[in-house]
Amino acid sequence: MSQDFAVVLATDKLADFPVRGNANEDALLGCFVGESAPSSPGDGQFWFKKSTITLKQWCGAPTSAWHQIYPADLDVPDALAYKGALDCSANPNYPAASAGHVYAISVAGKIGGGSGRVVEVGDRIACKVDSSAAGNEATVGANWDISQSNVEIDTDGTMAANSAGRVPAQSAVVTYVTAAVAAGLAAIRDGVSGTWDTLAEIATGLAARIVGPATAANNNVALFDGTTGKLLKDGGATSATGLALLAAASAAAGFDILGAATRFKVGSFTRDLTAASGNVAYTGIGFQPKAVLMIAVVAATKTACWGFAAGAGGHVVNERGDDANLDVNTNYCINATTSAGSGHYQIAGIATFDSDGFTLTWTKGNAPTGTLTVIYLAVR
Repeated sequence: MSQDFAVVLATDKLADFPVRGNANEDALLGCFVGESAPSSPGDGQFWFKKSTITLKQWCGAPTSAWHQIYPADLDVPDALAYKGALDCSANPNYPAASAGHVYAISVAGKIGGGSGRVVEVGDRIACKVDSSAAGNEATVGANWDISQSNVEIDTDGTMAANSAGRVPAQSAVVTYVTAAVAAGLAAIRDGVSGTWDTLAEIATGLAARIVGPATAANNNVALFDGTTGKLLKDGGATSATGLALLAAASAAAGFDILGAATRFKVGSFTRDLTAASGNVAYTGIGFQPKAVLMIAVVAATKTACWGFAAGAGGHVVNERGDDANLDVNTNYCINATTSAGSGHYQIAGIATFDSDGFTLTWTKGNAPTGTLTVIYLAVR
């Protein structure tokens, strides 16, 4: 079959093609058009059935049968057919169409309904499926291709929007990078001019910096590595050299090796021996003690004691006021016994070590008198 005849079939314009309709005519190239097959076909005769758009050919011996050659055996591409313009300002549905039907967008909007695809003036939509029904994007959108004719690049001239969908202009990139580099350099101090304005100053600042190791153990001592004064190394958690240096520096500055306040505090307070039993807090030490040493005396009497505590209670040696005998107690750090025979005393033990001092629990026995002066040494 000729290529011209294939085009006729594809474009549905068989009426424009000169064919012969006489079934009895010997027509090797003739084509019978009708809904029923010709009664006496000749060998090689064509029969076109327009309602189904099928083309068959009669083959005599040995089969004596009609063999369909279109559409099964002809690979005829769909021709493009311009169908007109579409106004998409109201977001219309896709029109009913067949493969090859093309529409031009005359007014921008969406095609395929409110959830359809955005189209601009000049875009083309082409149907790629035969007998596609009218419908929205969800139902028939897959049957259509859209060709854009006016693709534009949305540029950002200032890079102020921080948008993921806009392309920055070259001038905007230069301005942004220049400002960012300048801001970064201005934030670095070199001790010369306050900012690194020149490459020479940058080099000076880099040469003067102190560099440590790539890694170090947490809370280890940092030591200089070599004699340049610019390299540090991990001195270890128990470095004898590092600890000795820190201890010397701490002693000179009045701090311990942990950099905290002094480790000792000397203070004093008084206790009215006629006061009732109860807890009394003593503050102002500046740290939480781990131990206290106590010396106490009632002036102009023999009532005195020497004690210490490293936890609750304490230990004390005391001299009794009435007979000057010595006693030992392992539950208290203060024992002011004014009269052993009569049972007059005030005793105290550590209740708690607090963040700024300590609390004593005082216990009164009978009716002691006088004022007890206590001098203490608190140890961090």
